[in-house]
Amino acid sequence: MTISRARFLRGAACLALAGVAAPLAVRAARASDRDVVDLLSARGGFDRFLTLCQRANVTDELKAAGPFTVFAPDDAAFGRIPESLIADLAGAGGERVPDMVRLRAWVLFHVVQGRHGSASWTNTQELQTLNGGRLRVDVPQGEPMRVLNATNPTLYTGGFGAGGLATNRIAAIQTPDLVASNGMVHAIDNVLLP
Repeated sequence: MTISRARFLRGAACLALAGVAAPLAVRAARASDRDVVDLLSARGGFDRFLTLCQRANVTDELKAAGPFTVFAPDDAAFGRIPESLIADLAGAGGERVPDMVRLRAWVLFHVVQGRHGSASWTNTQELQTLNGGRLRVDVPQGEPMRVLNATNPTLYTGGFGAGGLATNRIAAIQTPDLVASNGMVHAIDNVLLP
């Protein structure tokens, strides 16, 4: 039996593609086997957020079945807020004791029940966070998606944190739709305040 050269080359190309696609599928499956906490840990760049999750005693909750959607500020986001705010909440430095109620509320303000992927968002959506607050997700045309406190989308005048902050934190969603076994993570470039 003879096989034409063209047919042989098509078959070889299919086998080569299958060899490339298989490792990619295995890597994707491996990534989705991780819960949201393990996914953030494996990606790197979220150490400060994960440390605060641990200090607030919510890590085990976020490793549970869920599903959860986490808007996770990266490490660089923490450089954009006063260090005194984190120290005030987390009890960092010296003999300071964490304000567990406020710290837990802050961490859970970044978490929504359910799996909310960016493909389902159009224009503006509001999502209820696990601390009872509301986030607003904006999908402006031609710009990055962003998320902010929906209670007062223009100004934040409450006294959350050391001395409070005058403006609401608006975070761009830098990397959307990171799939985990128990939900989804959206990497954001700013810290959100309840």
